[in-house]
Amino acid sequence: MAHPSLMWAQDSPQQVDIVDDRTITVEVSQSGLTVFQLPDVVQKAVSSSRDVDVKFEGKYVMVTMGKDLADLVTLTKSGQAYVFVLHPTEQAAAMIAVIDHRKPVRPKVQKPDPIVREASGYVEQLTTIIQRAAKGTLPASYEQESIKDQPRYPWLALTIEEAQVFRGPRYQVVVYALKNDTDHRQTMQEREWNSGMQLAIAIQKEVIDPGQRTIVYLVEMTERNQKDESSL
Repeated sequence: MAHPSLMWAQDSPQQVDIVDDRTITVEVSQSGLTVFQLPDVVQKAVSSSRDVDVKFEGKYVMVTMGKDLADLVTLTKSGQAYVFVLHPTEQAAAMIAVIDHRKPVRPKVQKPDPIVREASGYVEQLTTIIQRAAKGTLPASYEQESIKDQPRYPWLALTIEEAQVFRGPRYQVVVYALKNDTDHRQTMQEREWNSGMQLAIAIQKEVIDPGQRTIVYLVEMTERNQKDESSL
């Protein structure tokens, strides 16, 4: 699409160099049109000021405003965000070329879960996860992490010897290794482990004699930790 209406501002455009995420103050027209040329196709452009009218198409953002300071936030399809403070001036119109020196944002593409690929149905997927967790053959994409804050379930008279979570792209399996340190036989049921978050629960041994051990497997939707989220 041609933009003949922009030709008047091509002689002396402002150039804004973006080197970090700080807010940038730019001089705009308070009586005419201000045009921003972004490095990439604009996905969204908004202002919190009622006195500002914002339109966008392609790499261009067109702004008209009044005499008061205002903000402008734009987001491109590549994932870069730009936050401007609009400073109105007496100029008839303004053209602002935005040059971004930051590294381009590359969204992290989540790989499909191998378990989802190899198991045809939902129930089969959950069953396969538990079976492979019990055999120690979960796919390499499942990241293993020890659970430091081990919850102790008050209705269980068992000691939690080890607690781990194996996080996959879609599902995670929490594994508890338990021991009966009491002098009495203990019995547990799957419903005792159901907090509402579990998709499937499996217990290796439901009747545990003194000194014996058992393992509990809880399948849940994967919860990404803060480190994972910061890399997205």
